[in-house]
Amino acid sequence: MTQEDKDFFKRVTTYAEKHCKDLDPKKTKSSVQLDKLMPVFQEIANESGQNVEDVLVRYMDLSMETPLIFSISRTVNLEAAEWTCSILSA
Repeated sequence: MTQEDKDFFKRVTTYAEKHCKDLDPKKTKSSVQLDKLMPVFQEIANESGQNVEDVLVRYMDLSMETPLIFSISRTVNLEAAEWTCSILSA
């Protein structure tokens, strides 16, 4: 993982720790969890000139590479893979 990847991942997880701490990842639908993270994904997309979907996929890829992720990140990424694919192909 590059330093840029680490910074990117840290930015999203820091946002999630602040804005998603009230969610129980086992009881909250993945789509709801993703909706809570969408503002930071959109912000990063706007800054980088990327599509928000590309930012989301990058985060999911990095979270699967990172062994120590807090629970919301892992739940969002593992459970959202199919949901994300359906959005991207729609």
